[in-house]
Amino acid sequence: MLSNIYFGGSKKAHYIASAVPLISSLTLPALSIIGLLKTLTLLDIALAILTGGTVTLIMLLYPRFIISSMLDKLELSMPHLILRTRTLIMAGESPLQTFINASGEIKSPILDYLIKSIITGETPETVLDEIEGFFGKKPVIDRLKRIVLSLGMGTQAISFLKDEFEAVMAEKDNNLRKALDSLSVVVELYMTVGVFFPVIAIVLLSSLSILGGPSGIDVYTLIALMIFVAIPLFSALAAVMAKKIVEGAML
Repeated sequence: MLSNIYFGGSKKAHYIASAVPLISSLTLPALSIIGLLKTLTLLDIALAILTGGTVTLIMLLYPRFIISSMLDKLELSMPHLILRTRTLIMAGESPLQTFINASGEIKSPILDYLIKSIITGETPETVLDEIEGFFGKKPVIDRLKRIVLSLGMGTQAISFLKDEFEAVMAEKDNNLRKALDSLSVVVELYMTVGVFFPVIAIVLLSSLSILGGPSGIDVYTLIALMIFVAIPLFSALAAVMAKKIVEGAML
């Protein structure tokens, strides 16, 4: 199930398939050089290579994006998973069954795979080792392993899950504080580069245009580029940076 994010269910096959578009586009210059394709222009070849390279890049990055999304969903659901599991154990239910019930309330491909594998007869330790082998050493995967392995501790799992929940919330609080500091830096940078600097530059360029300006420089074009290109681009960049900071703090 986890390997389905790769073409053909294999990482090796996916990487080989990803290289096909780029390799195919690179054959065009070779065919043109040996004279088999005489109607192609330099622009045609450049566009073909650009298209092939773009497709290859998208295919290579797609699994990374999906894996990152899976880990983020698991990270977001971790407080609910821990708290719900602990509550059900305190109510007297079986620890492993409480974990299965709590995981069923969360939309996470990783938890779905874990629960389905356990239900079909695999041991939690085996499945967790498989998940860790697929995703590598990640803090959220390590935490998931600790939670699942604690289910065999009986009633002691209650105090362990309490400590784990407090650790998760303390980590989130720390991340939020760091995010606020980073956001303040982004705001100061935006005010300096995105507001004050353009205003000063526009005033100076306007003054140059009134005084005649240096020869060979189109002052009005520079002002237009700054207003309609530079400022919007920097504003978009600042917004993306702020969004990433906030999203990172919420994980």
